[in-house]
Amino acid sequence: MSDAKSIRNTLLSRLPIIIINFKTYEEATGTRALKLAQICRSVAMKYGKQIIISPQFTDIYRVAREASSYTPVFAQHIDDGMGKFTGSISPLAVKEAGAVGTLLNHSERRLSIEEIGKRIKAAKAHGLMTLCFADSIEESLKIADLGPEMMAYEPPELVGSGISVSTAKPSQITDFVSKVTPNVRRLVGAGITNAGDVRKALELGADGWGVSSAFTKSKNPELLLTELVEASGK
Repeated sequence: MSDAKSIRNTLLSRLPIIIINFKTYEEATGTRALKLAQICRSVAMKYGKQIIISPQFTDIYRVAREASSYTPVFAQHIDDGMGKFTGSISPLAVKEAGAVGTLLNHSERRLSIEEIGKRIKAAKAHGLMTLCFADSIEESLKIADLGPEMMAYEPPELVGSGISVSTAKPSQITDFVSKVTPNVRRLVGAGITNAGDVRKALELGADGWGVSSAFTKSKNPELLLTELVEASGK
């Protein structure tokens, strides 16, 4: 893999940004996670895109070994403490395993604003990028002030629903994009399942998009990802 600084610069400048969260689905565990990562790498290289992949902690090392500069690996979460914190996930540990960034404040792993700030600071101290999730415009603005590189807007009721936020609540995407500083890359997630969802999100001004179960649980994940990436344009 290329060095983290090079990946960071390329990732933040080559739009749209794409993130695939493997969560803890059986279909994205162990060797199955590796197969999905290889699909991501193949599609990313074919279309000249960067696709962030976020596997489970136990799969970061194996996935990162097979990844490339086209498929940077993000941890699904980090904690801010190191030392006597049994069961915590240290930023150094995920970095040493091959991650170049981390997700924070996903709707399934919520944090307070204070906790988010501590983890962003810890990530920066170890050279990790951060992609923070927010479930409201108000929360988006508070998190943006903490200095993450990327943010994703996801109304919690739409996560895993199969109903895209770009379809159900397009005005909220417009507000999110217009109110959050462009110094932070602004992504849309929650319910994206098809090419139309991707096109709509980008038309509304998003800098990128994310997907999870639609890809990991697809009967043909390579075909689906290809369709989504093609919808992202050149």
